[in-house]
Amino acid sequence: MKQEAVLKGVFLKQKEYGINWPGACYDINTHIKEYSEKLSKMAEELNVRIDLENPLCDENDVIKLSDSLKKRPLDGIIIIALGLETWELARRIVELGVPSVIFTPYFCFTKHIKELSYKKGVWLISSLDFDTVRYGIEMIKTIQQLRSSRIVVLQGEETTPKDTVIAKLGTKVRTIGSQKFVDEFNSVRETEEVLAIASEYIKNAKKVVEPTRKEIINATKTYIALKRILKEFEGDAISIDCLGLLRQQLIPVTPCIGLSRLNDEGIPAGCEADIDSILTMIILRHLFNKPGFIGDPTVDTVKNTWINSHCTSATKLAGIGESSEPFLLRRFGHLPLGVSPQVLWREGQEVTLVKFQGPDEMVIGSGKVIGNIDTPPADICVTSVEIKVDGVKDVRETEREIKALHVLLIYGNHVKDLKAFCQLIGIRTSLI
Repeated sequence: MKQEAVLKGVFLKQKEYGINWPGACYDINTHIKEYSEKLSKMAEELNVRIDLENPLCDENDVIKLSDSLKKRPLDGIIIIALGLETWELARRIVELGVPSVIFTPYFCFTKHIKELSYKKGVWLISSLDFDTVRYGIEMIKTIQQLRSSRIVVLQGEETTPKDTVIAKLGTKVRTIGSQKFVDEFNSVRETEEVLAIASEYIKNAKKVVEPTRKEIINATKTYIALKRILKEFEGDAISIDCLGLLRQQLIPVTPCIGLSRLNDEGIPAGCEADIDSILTMIILRHLFNKPGFIGDPTVDTVKNTWINSHCTSATKLAGIGESSEPFLLRRFGHLPLGVSPQVLWREGQEVTLVKFQGPDEMVIGSGKVIGNIDTPPADICVTSVEIKVDGVKDVRETEREIKALHVLLIYGNHVKDLKAFCQLIGIRTSLI
């Protein structure tokens, strides 16, 4: 079971309030009470723990805070700066190296903003809208979720699980040979659950194009097999070297439906054993409660558009628990077997293009869906989303920022939010 994220709420106050902002008339105790109540409510709603400290007002208080961190490390600190003379204390707390969200209701000059707001490990908010602190808490929780998550990777020929840890993020990886999926798939029978899920897909599909009912039942078994593997190896996310299995003709069906359904349920699941992509999916899931769509990028040089193409798109693109987008049931894009959902992305929908590139970079862009490309005539992967990318004069140039195949799409323009997350966790960003 994942551990609860533990944060500390720290109020910074001046020893005296006189002529400087916020002035002698500022009722600091009332405001501390108000902010404390809001923090407690956010903690309850987001299922995190926020311990509230007595207000800090001098260097000795920061030393005591530092000593307490040695006894019990924190996942993050919420700093509420309530005075123009509190910024040296804020700077000293940031130097403790704990991800810090700083809020001030305008009690700062531009020099204070410039000094701290671009610093790694910090997200600074100067605003009257205290509700924006909520996203700061969500970012800290996501950092903690990354550290406590385990990805199961099905790749290679190892018969004994091999455990590693992703540098910087702290995410655990448990790798086991791909044969494990073959064995698990072969053990799945046509139970009532399998038949019910297959019937659900047939009923909900806008159209069943190529697959037979038998093929859809087989595809449903991949979902059951993946769920069993996640349970056995205590995984929170999964990625599989599916193409390797297909090349060796070890499976009669692709796991596309299984991966799609797991993502609909909020379990990040990716193909081709791509670690960077599954890490991106975990981040998107916890920050925005939406599934990311891993895809191979190509471009239309005539229309100057980007195309993300793959066979494993989730259907609940607006968010986990939301309604599915329309989809067709198709065969796998490159072979006369398997079942893949051709998900019809909403035309006009704003999207974010994103990819974590280990160990310390995230590529980010935004755009708008202008259409869905059918296969055939395109004969690429079955879900192919055409995007007009924002601010890009020539889409051919986007390849410079991408180290490897696969970029993810997610509903909504989250560029600003992702840049804030990268700054807080301490990784650099590159814009597509």
